Amino acid sequence: MADDHQFHAEIREVDAQQTVGARLTAPSGELQDIFRRLPVAVFERIRSTGAEPAGPLFARYHSFGTEQVDVEIGFPVAQPLPGLSPVAEIGAGEIGSSLLPAGRVAYTVHRGAYDGLSDSYDRLHDWIHAAGLSEGSGPWESYVDDPGDMSDMTNVKTEIVWPVG
Repeated sequence: MADDHQFHAEIREVDAQQTVGARLTAPSGELQDIFRRLPVAVFERIRSTGAEPAGPLFARYHSFGTEQVDVEIGFPVAQPLPGLSPVAEIGAGEIGSSLLPAGRVAYTVHRGAYDGLSDSYDRLHDWIHAAGLSEGSGPWESYVDDPGDMSDMTNVKTEIVWPVG
């Protein structure tokens, strides 16, 4: 775990962001496999329309337990893409349109390997409560850096965004 002096969080107001992605519920142990296949399929779907992602890959956790995870994986896009139904109206794992919500969020940056993300989430959760706020549903992380482009995982940057009330 990183030392407390390296942890920084803040409250931000964010605009809604149009996205293309897929949502599914699966055993937590399958998350790594899901991350191997879904981002590629979503990226290819976006490109098939002539569009490009408007930001980095994200994963939004509608629920996350030791046994099961409900996750939406996708990319922001500049505008809705033609021919895509809303993720909420299609089958699990199918590619559709969605939104990252607007509103007040707690924000922090995790630097390092992904196996340390849970510590950053725990710290952000504690920070939210220490600030007298309550956590909202559906926090997400955006993978700012591609670890394949980095020679050292300690420098990989992941933004964590958690709606608050």
